[in-house]
Amino acid sequence: VNQPPAYQAPAFQAPAPQTQGVTKTEFESYVKANDAVMRNMQDQNQNLQNQMTNLTDMLSKFVNTNTASSSGTGSLPSNTVTNPNEYLKGITTRSGVAYQGPTIPTTSSSPKVVER
Repeated sequence: VNQPPAYQAPAFQAPAPQTQGVTKTEFESYVKANDAVMRNMQDQNQNLQNQMTNLTDMLSKFVNTNTASSSGTGSLPSNTVTNPNEYLKGITTRSGVAYQGPTIPTTSSSPKVVER
């Protein structure tokens, strides 16, 4: 039996490492720049944490205020005026437009029906 030889991948050759010449001065300037970037990031992170703390405090105060005002105790937030003419039914808007509403007939003033 004649069989062709089995396929064999060529052996892997790792590329030769390339070295870049970096001077000590260049490396030190890189480290200084990296340190500055890291300090800036830490400052921004601290600023963000402070803002989150302030936001949490404000939200907590807001929720506590709204919970206290909606608990049923206390007064309404608007100025209420008692109707001096309790028997009248009418609406007046802030712009001054008035709606008197339907008239409600009373039993004493209703016309009498006479049969013939």
